[in-house]
Amino acid sequence: MESAFAAGVNGTELNAHELGHALGLVHVAVAGNLMFGSISGGTALTPGQITTIQSSPFVQDGAGGMFVSITPVLITPIPPAGILFLSGILGLAWMRRRHRAADAGQPAAA
Repeated sequence: MESAFAAGVNGTELNAHELGHALGLVHVAVAGNLMFGSISGGTALTPGQITTIQSSPFVQDGAGGMFVSITPVLITPIPPAGILFLSGILGLAWMRRRHRAADAGQPAAA
């Protein structure tokens, strides 16, 4: 996770909360719980949440005990929708021009 908020004072709690989602936890309506719907300074987990985490396919049981194994994936931001739309329209116009030039037997402009 990469953001200014995640790098700030509450970044550790935010990262732990998002890791909780990856391990199968959902939001709860209890302030003070790590999975509360907003950053509240809480890091508590219920016994049921701990059981959910331990049952996650990301939790491994090695000779030294349980550990979490997650492979990070880089997600590249995409351009805003307007830029994608405009590039699609321009691409279609270019293809149409090439098609018309080919039908007329003229070389298409590059």
